[in-house]
Amino acid sequence: MNVAAIIAEYNPFHNGHKYQIEQTRANGATHIVVVMSSNVVQRGDIAITDKQKRAELAIKNGVDLVLELPAVFSVSAGEYFASGAVQIIAGLGCVNTLSFGAECEDIQLLKKAADFCENCKYSEDIKSLVSKGYTFPRAMTMLCSDNNIKEILNGANNTLAIEYINALKKIDPNIKPMAIKRTGTDHNSKTAKGRFASASFIRNRIFLGESTEDFVPENICESYADIDRVYNCILWTLNLLSIEDIAKTPDANLQIARKIKKVAETMPENFKTFLEQVKNKSITMARIRKIVIQAVLGIRKKDIVNGVPYCRVLAFNDKGIEIMKNSRFTLGTKLIKLAESKQGKRFATIEQRATNLQHLAFNKPEYINEYTRKIIKTD
Repeated sequence: MNVAAIIAEYNPFHNGHKYQIEQTRANGATHIVVVMSSNVVQRGDIAITDKQKRAELAIKNGVDLVLELPAVFSVSAGEYFASGAVQIIAGLGCVNTLSFGAECEDIQLLKKAADFCENCKYSEDIKSLVSKGYTFPRAMTMLCSDNNIKEILNGANNTLAIEYINALKKIDPNIKPMAIKRTGTDHNSKTAKGRFASASFIRNRIFLGESTEDFVPENICESYADIDRVYNCILWTLNLLSIEDIAKTPDANLQIARKIKKVAETMPENFKTFLEQVKNKSITMARIRKIVIQAVLGIRKKDIVNGVPYCRVLAFNDKGIEIMKNSRFTLGTKLIKLAESKQGKRFATIEQRATNLQHLAFNKPEYINEYTRKIIKTD
């Protein structure tokens, strides 16, 4: 059994994702497990479709097992996003390879870039540049003198690949990284190439009511979640929270919390305007979005510290059962059972909040009980 893992969001699942799965098989994987984001995602947003739908599509298109990356980690900075997912992968006890898409497929060069980032992440030079108003990614690039590494740092998928490599090094160095070169278009490309398009391009077409059938295995335009539909809920919650509450989220500090609170109190007319009024040159838009979602869901820095408390199964086939047999993790299909520990209960509560927020954002809102929802088993 040669088990490969993939960390994904599938927001939405598209032909590029299918290509990665196929290439992972072509590289020798007999079994594939995906650790997939909850109903909130790493860019600081709600997922465009429900996680159960995304998990089902993954199984239909070549994956054997889909496990949930809890909301606490799925809407956090890249370092924590990667760490949470790799903890789950390592806990299975049978994964040989972590497959990921990247602009660069040279593993040795990616490892070199990962070492650079890890070595200067907490340096005085980084702190100095950030204190002068530069964003962390910009400061990292400024400190890099190697043009090859600098080019890698400018690739969105490369950036996450670096986090995966560093997480593997800390958690389970026996799992080997494998880069699948991104094909078709760039991460945030505004154009398509043949049957390939970026997730952001596809989401924009969905929001505009335009066809996406050329780029996805299954069309989802009829029912989708849009964060703009719950902007008033977000604004109302931020106004209820204190500055100190917001500052306790994993990606915030007191200065950013004050700005978010101040802007929220002026009640900007839409989410885009709200974000633009919070934004300054020292903080990325993605970080602001993450802090907002973390604050609304009640995620705190302390939630990250103790790691992932359980491993929740979302979908599987017969090969998926084989992957699960040797798990060292607390693994299960029923959230009510996984929530029996104190930390498990905390994570489950946040999971329900994330699903509530997402499903309010559908064109036809509905309540989904996370504790009783059924998982998907396919033949």
